[in-house]
Amino acid sequence: NIHSFIKNKKVWSDSYNLIIVCGRTDYAMSLQQMVVDLELKDKVTFLHEVSFNELKILYSKAYALVYPSIDEGFGIPPIEAMASNTPVIVSDIPVFHEVLTNGALYVNPDDEKSWQSAIKNIEQLPDAISRFNNYVARYDFDNMKQMVGNWLAESK
Repeated sequence: NIHSFIKNKKVWSDSYNLIIVCGRTDYAMSLQQMVVDLELKDKVTFLHEVSFNELKILYSKAYALVYPSIDEGFGIPPIEAMASNTPVIVSDIPVFHEVLTNGALYVNPDDEKSWQSAIKNIEQLPDAISRFNNYVARYDFDNMKQMVGNWLAESK
C-alpha cells in the first residue's frame, strides 16, 4: 500500500525524501513508474538487493520507517527499525497492534490527514525513540525463540 503514501506527496515531499527497499518485481516497476508520473523522481530512491548490514545503516539514518502494509503476517521491518532507534509509522491493522502495541504510530493508510498527524507527532515527541525501544526488547532472539517454541507446542 505504499502507492497511497506516495500519492499523498504533499504530506511528505516538501520535507523528506523516500528510500524504498524492494525486490525487482512487477510491483516495484509499477511503483517506479508512478514516481515518474507524479514527478517525484528526485524525491524517491529505489534500492534492490540490500544486505542486512546496509539495511541496518538505512534504518539508523532514517527519520522514520513508513510501513503502510494492509496485509501483514507479522511485520519484521518495523521491529528492525525500532531496534535501530528509528520511529515507526504503520497501518492501523490488528497484527501491528498485537506486535508493536503502543510502540508505533498508527495511520489509516488511505487517509492523508492520518499521515499528516503521524508525521507531525513524531516531530513533536522528543522521547519517541526511547518509547519505541521499550517494545523492541520483546523481540530479542531469546524471547522470539520462546514465543515460537510455545506456539509450536500449542499447535500440536
